[in-house]
Amino acid sequence: MMPPMSGSTPRFAVAALLLSLGAAATAPGCGQTCEEQGGYVVLGPDGEEICEAKCEPSLCVEGNTCVDNRCMLLCDAHTDCFHVADGASLTQACLPIVSDSASGLNDGPTVDVCQPTPKLAAIGIPCADDAACAALLACPDGTDCALGGCDPAACKPLACRASGGEGSSSYCTTLDCQADSDCAPGMQCTTVRVPGEATDCASPKGPIDKGDGEPVIACAEIATYNAANGTTYQEGPDSLLRNVCVVPSACSSCTSAVDCSLTEGLSCVPVGDDSACAPTCTGDAECAFDYTCAPEGSPAAGHCIPRALSCQPPAESPFCYSCVNDRDCGPAGSTWACIDAGGAMACFDLAFPDVCTIDDDCPLAPSGLRGECLDEDDGVPSTDPNLYHRCYLPSVGTPVVSRCWP
Repeated sequence: MMPPMSGSTPRFAVAALLLSLGAAATAPGCGQTCEEQGGYVVLGPDGEEICEAKCEPSLCVEGNTCVDNRCMLLCDAHTDCFHVADGASLTQACLPIVSDSASGLNDGPTVDVCQPTPKLAAIGIPCADDAACAALLACPDGTDCALGGCDPAACKPLACRASGGEGSSSYCTTLDCQADSDCAPGMQCTTVRVPGEATDCASPKGPIDKGDGEPVIACAEIATYNAANGTTYQEGPDSLLRNVCVVPSACSSCTSAVDCSLTEGLSCVPVGDDSACAPTCTGDAECAFDYTCAPEGSPAAGHCIPRALSCQPPAESPFCYSCVNDRDCGPAGSTWACIDAGGAMACFDLAFPDVCTIDDDCPLAPSGLRGECLDEDDGVPSTDPNLYHRCYLPSVGTPVVSRCWP
C-alpha cells in the first residue's frame, strides 16, 4: 500500500480493465452506414475500421460510465485507481474527461474517471532512503524516461521524501519541479530546505558543503549551477531551498476533493479567499492548536482551518501567520522563515529586525498577542547586540512557551 496515501477500494478490480462493452458489429448492410445502424466506427488494433455497438452505461460494470464508447471507472480519489504501490501492474490517476451522451460520443457531462498517466508509475512507492529510489528515472516533467519524452541526459533519479505528519512514512518522488503539472497527479510542487550546513548568502562565505549528498555550491553561483544542472536551488533564510513534488497536507491548495485525495482524511474546503486541503474534525481538540474546527454553518464546517482564517500569510508583515514552508513567508533571498513556534509552524523574520524596549513595541500576531521584547528575563544579556531588545515570538503560559496563539 502506498504509505502516505489512503487505502484504495476493491470495486475497480475488474471494472477498470473492462475497456469495451460493445463488441465489433457486423458490416453495414442494406446500404446503411454504421452510424445509421446505431453504431460507431472505431479503429481496430491493425488500423482497420470496425463498426461498434453504442456503449450503454447500464450495461457497464457498476461504478463505470461510457467514455469514447468504452466503459471507464468513475472515481472520487486517485486512490480509487490502480497504482503500482498497491501491487498493480500499472498506475492510473483520477482525472476529468468528457463522457458520452445517450446519442453521441464525448459530448456528455465532464466526469472523473481512472485514466492512464504518462508520469513515472513508480512515483509514490514506499522507500527507506534515496538508495531505494535511485534506479527509478524520470524526465523533468515527471514522465517515465523509458517513454523517450526527454533527452536521456535530463533524466534524474527519484528521491525519498517523508510525507510528514503523525505516523508519517516515506515515498519516492521527483525533484526540481517547476509547477504542479511536473508532479504525479495529486502531488504538488513545493520548496523544502536542503539538509546540511546552513547557507548565509547575505554575507561572503564561499562554498558551503551541505552534506547528505548535496553538491557544494558557492552562493553567488546558485543560478549558474541550476542552469547547468537543471536543478532548482534557491536562497533560503538559513539554508538553501529546493523544489520537490509532495503529497498534499493541511493548507495545500486545491480546486476539488481529488486534489487532496492522496492523503487520507483531507477534504478541499474554502479557507479565506481560496480553497485548501483540510482534515475533518468535530471540535478544536482534534486540530493543531493554531487551527480551529470551523463551526456549523461556515463554509469549511467540520474541518480544521488556521485560526488566522487564511492558509496564505500576507505579503506584508506575515509575523506569526501559519505556514507550511519558508516560501509561504517570503520570497527567495528574504530572511523570513517558517519556524517551529511551540509545536506549530509560523512565519518569523530570522534577521530580528524589530528593535524594542517593551513588548508593546513588537509586531502584533493574528491572535492579538504582541511579540516578546527580549531582555535579561528571557536569558538574553544586554551585551548581545543581535538579540537584546529585539522582538521574538509572543511568550505564552507558565512555564513560558514562545508561540503565536494562547
